[in-house]
Amino acid sequence: MAQPNQTPREPNGPLIPLEIDDSNSSSRAQNRKQNREAATRFRRRKKQLQETLEALERKEREIQTLRQERDFYRSERNFLQEWVIQTFPSLNYPEDQSLHGSRSFTSVCGQLQGKDVVDLEVFIERVRSAVEERQDPDFVIIARTDARQAKKFGGPNAGSEAFHEGIKRLKAAVAAGADMVFMESRAPRTSGLTPNLKISECDRLGFRAAIYPCTGFIPAMLAMQRSYGALKATGTDLEACEGQMIKDFFDQVGLGDAWEFEARISDFSEKHTGGKGAQEES
Repeated sequence: MAQPNQTPREPNGPLIPLEIDDSNSSSRAQNRKQNREAATRFRRRKKQLQETLEALERKEREIQTLRQERDFYRSERNFLQEWVIQTFPSLNYPEDQSLHGSRSFTSVCGQLQGKDVVDLEVFIERVRSAVEERQDPDFVIIARTDARQAKKFGGPNAGSEAFHEGIKRLKAAVAAGADMVFMESRAPRTSGLTPNLKISECDRLGFRAAIYPCTGFIPAMLAMQRSYGALKATGTDLEACEGQMIKDFFDQVGLGDAWEFEARISDFSEKHTGGKGAQEES
């Protein structure tokens, strides 16, 4: 809007009226206002985007935690199911729906008779599911089949049909992504069960890997039998423990490292939060 101004004055003369147009000033002020509002909206959207990304990261961590919990409880469930089967073998159980092989739920160990296997399609689905769900690339997926001793192929009297069925299943497992495969009870030796071969014998037969699952738990069972027997006989466990105390046990299993890790993480969290997120001890 143009406004009159009565300055300047000519020497000894009348005032000279001037008109000053400040519309450009108003326009610039309006532009500055619009820029401030745009900058405010941008910062608000940027903050909302950052909050959304942080929420997604938190949700991803929650999902990962839930997956770990799911895997833990599945493992516990499978362990308890197998324990019940071994403890009460006379009971009838539904077929296994887990993802760890071609056996049906009515048998567990490869050294037991009376095993049966699921259909080939189910076996392939289990192997492929394990491959798809693998989180650690170093995790080795081993597919096994008990077709050689399966009841549907003749059990302990199974012949070449069972052997060729096992070969077909192992090839299918490799095609599904399994890293290793093996057939339980490959040959009708020692009542048709897989024998306990030495490493040199496995090398001679051309096996690239051998699993010795009894190496840990059978010696542990024998050691516990001896130690509990000594406790019952002598009234003390000092000799059986060979002078080792509970602290030595904690050190052996790495509990000190776990405490050190926990303290290090706690210190890191406290430094970055100023202690505001720490839980108060009751």
